[in-house]
Amino acid sequence: MKVDRARMKTLANHFCNAWKHFIYRKLMIGVSDMVKISEFLKKNRDKNFNAEKFKQVLHFFIDRTSSYDNIGKKALYKILYFNDFDYYELFEEKLTGEVYSKLEHGPAPRHFEEIVKELKEEGKIVETKADYYGHTQIRYISQTQPGISLLSADELEHLENTLSRYSKMNGSKIEALSHKDIPWEAAEINKNLDYELVFYRPSDMSVREYPDD
Repeated sequence: MKVDRARMKTLANHFCNAWKHFIYRKLMIGVSDMVKISEFLKKNRDKNFNAEKFKQVLHFFIDRTSSYDNIGKKALYKILYFNDFDYYELFEEKLTGEVYSKLEHGPAPRHFEEIVKELKEEGKIVETKADYYGHTQIRYISQTQPGISLLSADELEHLENTLSRYSKMNGSKIEALSHKDIPWEAAEINKNLDYELVFYRPSDMSVREYPDD
């Protein structure tokens, strides 16, 4: 029997909203307590996020693309997205656990800004601006060798494959490609993308070979 994942997700959201409403109305807790509960639920949603591993992956990509004129912040967003979602399709487990939101110009990693800030404060990267075909491009330049202690040999191979597949594209091309991907198409604007939807990719977007039915 085929599982209706969208229906399951909707029911789960309704349950969470009803539970919070019950707590507020029945237990009569204060607004500050509701804020604490909301923060806990948000943290719980991010429980699979490995910040240090994401930092190593991001620094690795920055280091490998520092000399690429076509790779700015916009393209990095998409490279990170495809890296994580392709890995999930291939191995059915999360690589960094990063949460990606649907923005107008494609998927955006939730923790990008704070991790970039850490990398800059640690002196591992610098942020620059450059003119790229009449547009101001935010770019990052690596200053040190990236750490890879949290990445296995198979994961490093996957990162290399990601660069081989996507790093030749500029921001506009990789944005257009991300808009064709089912997880981005299915999400509402500003909502999180569902990793599970990679298994519904059409053949031209899939990175996995599936056995014939």
